[in-house]
Amino acid sequence: MRFEVLGPVRGFRDEQEIELGSPQQRLTLAALLLAEGRSLTIDQLVEIVWADEPPKTGAATVRTYLSRLRAALGEGAIRSTGGGHSCPAPLDVTDFTAAVGRARQAPPVQARDLLADALRSWRGQPLAGLPGAWAEGQRARLAELRLSALEARIEADLALGRHQQVVAELSELTGAHPGRESMVGQLMLALYRSGRQAEAIAVYTGLRRSLADELGLAPSAKLAVRYQQIISGDPALTPRPQQGLPVPRQLPRDLSDFTGRTAYVDDLLGVLRAVGRQAPPLVAVSGTAGVGKTTLALRVAHELRPDYPDGQLYVDLHGAGGDPADPCEVLASFLYALGVAEQRIPEEQQERSALFRSLLSDRRVLLVLDNACSAAQVGPLVPGGAGCAVLVTSRPKLPDLGAAHRVDLAVLTPGEALDLLARIVGEERVAAGREAAERLVALCGHLPLAIRVAGARMALRSFRTVESTLAELTDEHGRLDVLRAGELDVESTFELSYRALSPAQARAFRLAAAPDCDDLPLPSASALLDLAEPDGEHLLESLVGLSLLESPAPGRYRYHDLLKVYARGL
Repeated sequence: MRFEVLGPVRGFRDEQEIELGSPQQRLTLAALLLAEGRSLTIDQLVEIVWADEPPKTGAATVRTYLSRLRAALGEGAIRSTGGGHSCPAPLDVTDFTAAVGRARQAPPVQARDLLADALRSWRGQPLAGLPGAWAEGQRARLAELRLSALEARIEADLALGRHQQVVAELSELTGAHPGRESMVGQLMLALYRSGRQAEAIAVYTGLRRSLADELGLAPSAKLAVRYQQIISGDPALTPRPQQGLPVPRQLPRDLSDFTGRTAYVDDLLGVLRAVGRQAPPLVAVSGTAGVGKTTLALRVAHELRPDYPDGQLYVDLHGAGGDPADPCEVLASFLYALGVAEQRIPEEQQERSALFRSLLSDRRVLLVLDNACSAAQVGPLVPGGAGCAVLVTSRPKLPDLGAAHRVDLAVLTPGEALDLLARIVGEERVAAGREAAERLVALCGHLPLAIRVAGARMALRSFRTVESTLAELTDEHGRLDVLRAGELDVESTFELSYRALSPAQARAFRLAAAPDCDDLPLPSASALLDLAEPDGEHLLESLVGLSLLESPAPGRYRYHDLLKVYARGL
C-alpha cells in the first residue's frame, strides 16, 4: 500500500484506490500517517478530529473510525501498542522530503531535476477537504515545505543560467507571497540577468514601500545588499558557467554491411522522431534468435543520433541467457555515465530509477535496451520525459510492456539475403554462382546470422566457393555443425533460448518438429503432445511468444527452417 496527503488524502493497494470513508475518518488516518510511525493515543486523535468541542462520544467514534480503517486497509495496516495507534506506510510527503534532502546535496544540474520531479507529486492543496485546526496547521506546514523546495529549484535554475525561464514563475509566486523576501531576491536577480535592470530595481522599491506603509519595516539587510549590487552592476551577479551533464555515446558500432530492412527502418524512425508527443516513445522489436534485432536497432539508433543530442545509452540485458542483467545494476551504470558520482548513487532500485528519470526529465536521450527478457526488467529503465526515447529488443514478445510500438522482425527477403551474402564475400563470387547462392541462403532460412556465418567461412578461405559451401549445408543432420565461424555459432544462439524453457515447453519444442510437414495444425500437434487441444494451444502459443514457433494462421504452427533442424537434432 501507499498513501498520498499532498492533495486529497488517498490510499492505494496495487494501484487500486481504497475507499477511506468520511472526512473525519480520513482525518484520523492522516493524523496517523503524518505521525510517521509514532503512536497516537485515542485522546490525541479526539483532539485532532474535534479541536474545539469534542463530543462525549468522541473516543468511541474514533475507535469506530479505526475499526473501519482496519477493515478497508487490511489487517496489520494500523498497529495498536501500549494504548497508542500508528500507521507506518509509504507516504508521498516522506518521499518528497527525502528527494529534497538529496537535491540539497547535489550539484545544480541534478538538484534542479530532482526537485522538479519531487514537486510533481503535489496534486493540489494538501489534506484537501479535511476540517479542523489541526488540518489547517498541517496544510500551512506542508505548504511551507513546497515553497522551500520551489525556492531551491529556482535557485538551481538561476545557477544554470535559466534566468529568463523563471521570471514569469517568480512574478506569480511573489504576487501570491509578497512578503517572502527570498523569492523577491530571486526575481530581482532573474530580471537583472535578463537585461531588465530597471524592473529589478522597481521590484525592490515596491517591496520597500509596502513594508513601510503596512508594517513600518524595511527590507532585510540581505535584500538591501542585492539591491545595491543591482544598481551598481556588480560583476558578482553574473552567472557562473556550470558544467553540464556528460553526454554519453554508448552505441556499439554500426555494421557497414547492413542490408535491406528499409520498411522496418522507416517505420521505427517515424515513431522515434514523432513530434508533439506527451510521453517517451517506446519501441519493442522481437524475433527469433539470429534474425537481426540488434543490428536493426543499432542502425536506427545511429540514424537518430542528431535527434537525441544529449546522448545515447546502450545496455545488453543478457535476456537470452540464464543470467539476465539486474535493472538495479544497469541503473547504477547509467547514472554513472550521466555524471553521478559513485558515492551519490542511491542503494535502492526505486530511488535509482527516480533519480534517473529526474536527470533525463528535460533532456533528449535515446536508450537502446538490447536483449531483454521481460517487461519487469525493462520498466525501471524507462525515463519519463517526452524528449527521450526507448528502443527495446527481445526474443520474447513482451506483451505486458505497455503502450509500445511493436515490431515482430521477420527473416530477410530472398533478395535481401543475396545482397547480404554478396556484401560479405563479394559481388563477383555470388554472381559466378547465383543459382547456388540462392539455394545457399534458402538453406540458411534467410536468417541473417546463418548467412553471416556461411559468408564468413567463405571469406576466410578463398578456395571455398558458393557451390562447395552449398554442398556442406545440403545435409540437414550436419547443417548446424557447418554454421560455425569463430564466435558466430547458430546452434549456440538457439541453445540459449532452449535452455530457458520449462520442461513442458522443451518437450513440445522437440516433438512438434518431428512431423515432416510445412506447418502443423493444432489437432495434430495436440495429439502429438498427448494433450487436450486447449492445453496444446496454450503450450504452443507460449513458444510463439518466445519466438521459437510461428503461427501463420489461427490454429497452425511452423518453425523457422533452422530452428526445425535444431529441434529435430534434440
